[in-house]
Amino acid sequence: MSERSGKMRVSANLLSLAAAVGLVGICAAQSADLAPAVAQSHAANKPTVSVSISAAQDVVKAGSPVFVDMTITNVSSHPVEIEAFGRDWYSQVDVRDSQGNQSLTREGRTVLKHEAPAPAAPDGSGKTIVRMWGLGSETSYPLDAGKSRVFHRQVPDLLFDLSQPGKYTIQVHRVDGPGVVVDSNTVTVTIVP
Repeated sequence: MSERSGKMRVSANLLSLAAAVGLVGICAAQSADLAPAVAQSHAANKPTVSVSISAAQDVVKAGSPVFVDMTITNVSSHPVEIEAFGRDWYSQVDVRDSQGNQSLTREGRTVLKHEAPAPAAPDGSGKTIVRMWGLGSETSYPLDAGKSRVFHRQVPDLLFDLSQPGKYTIQVHRVDGPGVVVDSNTVTVTIVP
């Protein structure tokens, strides 16, 4: 390698490093604009959002999917980022029967309560099956102060047993910073034969 090409390579590396440092600085500056307001909300253990839900249908036939419309409202004085309740949506839903018991399937007890063994693979290999749910993305959305966004979500029927006729309550919980959990209202859905 010639001395000149070595110097050019060093110059190119320094230029790349300078560009990366500049980009990090820009991102940090943008984050710093929101950081004091977000830190203030979370330091006081005040939620930045409220969550309310409504049942898409109050009466649902057994075996049919149950949907809720979830409205997230920014109750802070600054913009916030909210996620679309993607892969972890199932852990943020609570479904209970008319006696107040959590209505879980076998798989729901395995995943959420770690009580029942996971189902065995049908090939006799002795392996267990844990299904993955395609319940949305982990996309984040900006939400200005005072604004709301509605998400239409299915109650995960692989985890929650809504197969028997009766009344079921549904509630959503959202972690909103260290030590802050926001609970939605509770809705009742009636399952009919």
